[in-house]
This record gives sequence, structure tokens and C-alpha cells, in this order.
Amino acid sequence: MKQKTFSLVILTILSLVMLVGMASAATIFSADFNGTSLSDWTATTGWSDAGDYAESIVNMGAVLSRTISTSGYASIIVSYNRQLGDAWESNNNFSVSWSIDGTNFNTLEEITGDDDPNDASFVSRSYPLPSTAEDNSNFILRINCATDAATSEFCRVDNVLVSGTATVSTDVPEDISECVLTGTTGNLKIEIDDINNIAGFGDDTEWLPLDEIEVDIKVENNGDEKIKNIEIKWGLYDVDNNDWIFDEKESDFNLKDGDDKTITVTFDLGDPSDYEDGNNFVFYVWATAEDGEFDDQEICVSDSDEIEIIIESDFVVAGNIEYLNTVSCGDSVPISAKIWNIGDSDQDAVSVVVYNKELGFSQIVEVGDINAFDSEAFDMILELPTNLDEKLYQFKMEVRDEDGDVYVNDYDDDEAVSTLPLTISGCGNVAQTASVSASLESGGKAGSPLVVRTTITNSGDKSATYTLNAASYTGWASSATIDQSTFILNAGNSKDALITFAVNKDAEGTKFFDLEVISDNELVLKQPVSVSIEKSGFSLADGNSYIWFLGILIVVLIIAIIIVAVRLGRR
Repeated sequence: MKQKTFSLVILTILSLVMLVGMASAATIFSADFNGTSLSDWTATTGWSDAGDYAESIVNMGAVLSRTISTSGYASIIVSYNRQLGDAWESNNNFSVSWSIDGTNFNTLEEITGDDDPNDASFVSRSYPLPSTAEDNSNFILRINCATDAATSEFCRVDNVLVSGTATVSTDVPEDISECVLTGTTGNLKIEIDDINNIAGFGDDTEWLPLDEIEVDIKVENNGDEKIKNIEIKWGLYDVDNNDWIFDEKESDFNLKDGDDKTITVTFDLGDPSDYEDGNNFVFYVWATAEDGEFDDQEICVSDSDEIEIIIESDFVVAGNIEYLNTVSCGDSVPISAKIWNIGDSDQDAVSVVVYNKELGFSQIVEVGDINAFDSEAFDMILELPTNLDEKLYQFKMEVRDEDGDVYVNDYDDDEAVSTLPLTISGCGNVAQTASVSASLESGGKAGSPLVVRTTITNSGDKSATYTLNAASYTGWASSATIDQSTFILNAGNSKDALITFAVNKDAEGTKFFDLEVISDNELVLKQPVSVSIEKSGFSLADGNSYIWFLGILIVVLIIAIIIVAVRLGRR
């Protein structure tokens, strides 16, 4: 009993392990070469299309062949129906064989001499492909029948089916393996049409951490029917760690026959600690769909480009820069960022300088020490003069080392300098008849309400009616509700109001909104306010969280099974 219980435990554990990861081998190419149509075959003299079979009769040796690409396949399977004449002599023969690029013939079946021809039978043979088949080789199937006696000596072959199995390299992510195993009808095509490094310090295929990348993905329908439910997925894969740095998907769509569509995706490289120096990276795109030309058969196609991630030794840059880029004269503009050490050496006494030569403005902020692949928060308030011209001003943000020198990378001598365009507008409408302040009342997590307490003060010399409004928050919250938006204040008096934001689930980091105060149908004050949003907690929508959840679940199941098994063993 104990032995059976132990076996049950082991079998259950193995089943769970197999559930988590399965072998990536399946039939990938399949083509039915029925004898009723020899148009796709290369046939020598002696073969004829005789109704529902291909036939060779009397003194006519022949070879029937067809070429199939075998790139990446591990083995082939050949099956067919055959019928042989009753009066075969010893010098007659029938054979089925295959070759790779015209050499290395391997016999799948051979009947000679006194072998029993079995009259009519179904035959299926499997044979592994040699390593040479991995390099776009050609598979040639040869069905050979040779006779030299009576007319009753014949051979017939029909319903020839060739299929193949493949094993996928461990360097390829599971998603791409599954795509390859799904196969394609050949009508859908996907390609990486263009890659542009639109913001950062790298190139189009040589990226540095924090770079912003734009990729054009082109999809074509080269068939004669609509291809439906095309879903494009894409991501950057770390080959050495066998893991996605990130992977995303787009909404599905349909393509009529002959149509094409280009999807543009934009992303940044995120946390520099995700990238190990010297590792190999590949950017993949793939698409699943249903091909109407083949009864909505599920298909999948893919494309990829190798990407080099450049890791510097001493390079610190500003990332995740957030600020309101359209403000008014006299505004206080909060600027936040993360100062990232994207090099593999620790840095001491890092500082940031923000300046505009036209305005004669310069402000330095000490950031401090930053470890390799780590970051420190940066926050400052840019106090604007009240007498500015309404136009675009270009502010610069420089990251400097302990000697006060701007960081320069070794890749192409780029300096760690960011440009902050700031548009000044609405200065003529600003009348300082009110002041406003804001503080966090409650909340501050993604997906949860955030409440801000505001205090409005009538700084004028007479009573006034004020209307409070929240604006410029739609990038991180779906709505903003004010408990009391309109009220009358005597000169010098103040009033509190609570603004509740419905924070989006994917919001994170420092976010901004505008507090607008309107009086007599004129905007008398617009005050930028910053709030900090923390990432939401555990969620099955998060890939890593799901993996941890699955792992914990499996462990709990195993422990439960062992406990039950032990109890059964004691009975």
C-alpha cells in the first residue's frame, strides 16, 4: 500500500511538471499528393494518371518525385496506398525512397525478388532527417516501379501523404516555437518593415537602456480570401537568459485578399538592470490568424531582427522626465525625473543642472551617489518670471559627474543632455486675485481613488465668486470629482475643496494636473500640481505575478497530495 501511495505521489508530481512545460515537437508541414493529379509531381515515362491512382505497367521503370523545403525539420513521415500485380517475377522491384539535395538516398520500403507484394495495402514509414536537412535542403520523394514481364505485372500508388516533425531550438522563445508548430498556409506575411531609435543615445539596431524605439510592422494577405482575427504580438527576447524583457500584443483585425496593413509600435527599454552586458537579444514580431482560403485554418507567421544592447561603463542620464510643457507667466512648474546610472560602475556625487541661456536661468540640484544600474529621484520647482513673452522656450537638463563634467558615452560620444521644451501662453489673462494650494488627502495607488485637498484664498480687495476646475489629468485618471466647485469668498477668506481622481490601473510615477480658478468667466489662476502614484499590487494580469502564483499553487497542490498519500498509507 505504501509503495502504491508513493508511486501515486510521484506520478502526480510528474504530471504537474509536464503540465507546466511540454516538449515542442509537432507536425509542421503536410501536403497531400493524391495520385489523381500528377501536375505537381515530376514523373518519368511510364507513369500515367489512371483515375484514382498513378500506374506503371509492363517494362516501364519510373520515378515519381517532388521537392519540399525541410528547413529545421527533424523527421519526415511518408504514407500511401499501394497495389502490386500478382505475377511479379524475381527481377521486378518496387521501392519508395527519399534524398536530401540529390544525395543520401534512404529506402523507406523495398520489395524485390520473392517478397510478398501484399497485393493492396496501406504503408506508413517515418525516418529522421540528417543534420544537413536543417539548412534549407530539399526533400525528394521517389516512388519507383520497374517491370519487364506480363501485363499483370503492375504497381499502383495513390493518396501519397508527406508530413514532417520539427524540434525547435532552445534559443527560440516558446511563443515563437508554438507559432512555428502552428504553421502557415503561405498567404499571410509579416515583416519588420522599419526600426527607428526616436529618443535616446543608441542607433536603430544598437540600443542603450532607456532608449525609445519605434517599429513599423507590415502584414500582407497574399491569398484569394479574407484572413480574419489577425493578432500581432511583439517583444524583445534575451536569448542567453531564455526570457522576455517585455512582450506585448495589438488588437486583432481582418485583411481582405491582396490587402496589407502597417502597425507602428513604440516602446522604451525600461529598467537598465534588465540587460546583461554581452547577452544576445532578438526583437520578434509574430501574428496568429484564420485563413478563409483554407476553411479558417489557424495559422501563424513571424519575423525577427537581432538587436545589440550597449552597456556603458560610466554613463548617467535623465529618464522618465515629467512636467507640464504648457504653462503661464509666473507659474511654478514642478519637474520630476529618474536619474539613471545605465553604466556598470558606481557613480559618486552626481548632480543635475537645468538652465535656459535666453532667460539667464540656471539651477543645480545635487542627486548624490548612484549604484550601477540603479536610479535616484529628481524633483525641482521651476519658478517662471511674470513678464515672459508668450512663445516656446528650450530648457536644457545636464547630468554631471563628481568633477562637474557632463557625462559622455563611449558608444558615439553623446552627452547626457535632455531638452525640455516649455510653451508659455495665456499670460495676458493672468490676474493675481486668488491663490491656491494643494495637498494629498488620501490614496496614491494605481487603480484606487486619490483625494487631493485644495485651499483657495481670495487675495483681492473685494468679494468674488470662484469656480474650481481640475484639468490635464486624462493621461493617468479617468475622472475628477469636486465636492464643491463654486463658492463665494470675501476678501482675504479661504475655502477648502476635495478633488477625487479615479486613477487608472496602469498609472505609475509622478503625475500632473492643473488647478484652474475661474472668476467672472475669466481664468484668474492656473496652478500645476504633481502627485505620486504607486504601482498596483499583485495582479494575475501581470506576467511575473502569474508565474509566481502558478508556482505557489503547484507547491500547495504537491504538499496536499503528499499529506493525503501519507494518511492513506497509515490506514
